[in-house]
Amino acid sequence: MSSRHPPPASLPPPAIRAVGLRKSFWQGQRCIEVLKGLDFMIQEGEIISVIGPSGAGKSTLLHLIGLMDHPSDGTLELFGEPTANLSDATSSFWRNRWIGFLFQFHHLLPELSVWENVMLPLRIRGMDRRLAAERACEMLDTLGLAERLSHRPAELSGGEQQRVAFARALVPEPRLLLADEPTGNLDQRQGEELRRLLWNQARQRQMTVVLVTHQQPLAAAADRQWTLVDGQLQKEALSVGLE
Repeated sequence: MSSRHPPPASLPPPAIRAVGLRKSFWQGQRCIEVLKGLDFMIQEGEIISVIGPSGAGKSTLLHLIGLMDHPSDGTLELFGEPTANLSDATSSFWRNRWIGFLFQFHHLLPELSVWENVMLPLRIRGMDRRLAAERACEMLDTLGLAERLSHRPAELSGGEQQRVAFARALVPEPRLLLADEPTGNLDQRQGEELRRLLWNQARQRQMTVVLVTHQQPLAAAADRQWTLVDGQLQKEALSVGLE
């Protein structure tokens, strides 16, 4: 009697999948194509860097993945869920639960203390203030900022301010982190310290990271490096990860 092998278990959906992703803007009577039909897949837990000249569409790509804008055409899925018909309320819900953001400028509220800034995403989610403060303080301790809890942002160095912004991005425990030039305003030492923290946290949490940068050493440390030129991924980047 012949034995039969069980069918292979189905693979989990990728963290991000895009097919024919396009984004255009109208300027008067002129249509400007920013993204020109991108196809890619990113697996959960991967760190992807995107480099390219200014105006190539890197930040636009992050805005689409982060549900802050809508594509003009094509499909985009996050964790197996299509995003085409999401309402604004659902997009906001997903951003608060699934997606963390880290920008070149820290965007901390100057009138709030460090721990009050970090707990904001949890309070927006509706978490009890005491629990949100406890989680914020734990996260700040993890990133080496336990002695800065009650400080205002203006009392911190640039590197410390960006670590606070990173703590704020991490405290909701996102599955996806989008970073736009996160070390752009930091010196070499501060930039390397942030990169080390980001990589360590991404690995520990199995968090997917998409990182836009002009800094080649930071880009080269990623699992995969993509180049975006004139709204298109270069051929070597385009073929990686596709079925």
